[in-house]
Amino acid sequence: MEMELDSEAVPASIEFDAVFIDVLEQLWTAFNEEREEPWSLAKLSKRSALPMSTLRRALTDLESADLVRFEVADDGRGYAALSEEGALLSEELFGFVMSKQSQ
Repeated sequence: MEMELDSEAVPASIEFDAVFIDVLEQLWTAFNEEREEPWSLAKLSKRSALPMSTLRRALTDLESADLVRFEVADDGRGYAALSEEGALLSEELFGFVMSKQSQ
């Protein structure tokens, strides 16, 4: 399924590829399921079927575009969630998907 992006909704500082879309979609799911709780990077990696190194690179890029918040503790465990701007963009991109699932 090809998705057209509204050029006004996409920050100019980020070029979207399939990995970014997948990570944003998984974080949108997390936002709708958990609201206040970020997902662990392990859970996000498993749900998105991305290697941890790829996931962390994508999260770093999405964080630099102010679309996600993520942190990694000294012990290697990390967590990620949509930022406010990321939630607004994800609602535009994926809102219809979530509303279909809730019907």
